[in-house]
Amino acid sequence: MSNLSKAFIERVKKEYIVDTRKYRYTTKECYDATHQWLEIRRLPISALDTTAAIDGWETVEVIE
Repeated sequence: MSNLSKAFIERVKKEYIVDTRKYRYTTKECYDATHQWLEIRRLPISALDTTAAIDGWETVEVIE
């Protein structure tokens, strides 16, 4: 889905929230009746503490 490095993906999985100069990355655990997965999502730092933070998160990686 994206070009995140394996090391960065592991860092987000370990720390749950990682800030870079441009984005805040976080994880979200998702599940349905048959399986579960982890999504790594990001939001521009400039959108923190605004109403865009409610639904402005972009999924950048899905880990099955």
